[in-house]
Amino acid sequence: MTPEEFAVVQRDDMRYALSNLIHDCLRRFLKAAQLVSLRGPVIDAIDKARFESRIDLTPLLPAWGLICQRYRQERFDAQGKLFEDQSRHALERWSHYLHWELFPSLVREDEFVRNVLRVSLLLPCRSTMDAASALCHQIAEMNLPYGTPMWDEADIE
Repeated sequence: MTPEEFAVVQRDDMRYALSNLIHDCLRRFLKAAQLVSLRGPVIDAIDKARFESRIDLTPLLPAWGLICQRYRQERFDAQGKLFEDQSRHALERWSHYLHWELFPSLVREDEFVRNVLRVSLLLPCRSTMDAASALCHQIAEMNLPYGTPMWDEADIE
């Protein structure tokens, strides 16, 4: 599977993956609100959103594009395992990475969760564009989980 073919797979996976990310953020936010016994119309709206499928994913597309691009550049192995179905192996690695490594790492970050909910219009926000930009900045600058650092080891000595 070439990186270009894999990019198509990632694009096809977008709706499912972003919906999962939003729901992970919803669960994290609601659990925190429950911990401090926070109630109100915003919390009620977020709770209700867990059962709706009409959340606009469009504002998350730039962040998704960065996630996909960074994975292809830093983690995608075009050769895959020899003597195995390359496509299946690449898809399994992508799915595992996304749902078991990257999303849990991102959802641990409070500001990331808030910005996902802001761009999804589930939390009040002065500027959804600024929140979307903050998501992209965080994804562009973060070290991918279990990946190589973005800096050269020699730079930190």
